[in-house]
Amino acid sequence: MADRIITSIANSGNSEMAYYETARLFRLYTEIFCDQGAFTVLENTDPVITSLVKIATGLDKVSAESYLKQAEEIFNSEKHTKADTITHPENFIRARAIQLWQTGGRDAEQEIIRMIEGTAGLNQLDIFKQKMMSELTHRFMQLLLKPKWFQTSLTLSHAKQFFPKFSMDSSATLSKELLTSVNDSHNSIKEYLCYLLLDFVIVDPALELVPFGCAFQFAEDLQLKDVFDNIVKKEFNFSDKKLRDHKQKALNAYYEVKESASEQIYQD
Repeated sequence: MADRIITSIANSGNSEMAYYETARLFRLYTEIFCDQGAFTVLENTDPVITSLVKIATGLDKVSAESYLKQAEEIFNSEKHTKADTITHPENFIRARAIQLWQTGGRDAEQEIIRMIEGTAGLNQLDIFKQKMMSELTHRFMQLLLKPKWFQTSLTLSHAKQFFPKFSMDSSATLSKELLTSVNDSHNSIKEYLCYLLLDFVIVDPALELVPFGCAFQFAEDLQLKDVFDNIVKKEFNFSDKKLRDHKQKALNAYYEVKESASEQIYQD
């Protein structure tokens, strides 16, 4: 029933990419669970893998050992290899998943998930990762806008363009969990967060350079410094020298602003 619903939504011409990605992942996981069932019955990976490859390629003779070796070479050479980025990808994924199940059992599940999903880019999110991205965006904005001086009518109105019921959380802090989540993200997601940062920097001109200084510091705290600097340089057509000068002026303006302990984003 779930398969029919997911596939039907994904096949609709009006559906967004996230629904197609959800259906693709659901199908691939289903195939891998079926492969596990075959392995459970046979207690041998070779016939499962050779059958898989024969059906996919039409070859009469297949070496499971050679095929697994090819799959392993691909995954060792490509850090972020996942199911939609390599030649005949799903067969390699499925074959290696069976091998991992044979050697590691349930301990292999996290590696199998990494193989299938990899590090998803901004345009490769399924509906579950979209929800996670929404939550990350919300937390990101709460941290950025935590200083009272930043909470103007224009900045809060802009926040409500993303979340109509947006409200501040006085207890929001920059946790290790959030930092890890940002650092492990695909580069397209890091760029998205930095453009979001830039949005709030320029939305209220009355704040002058202070938000820019705050953003430079915030980007450094989240280890997004290089990404944010490159975006600012690109969008404002700055040379390296102009970027350095602008950054120093903005940071000086920000450092002059007094913030209370309750406005800090750092954990004790």
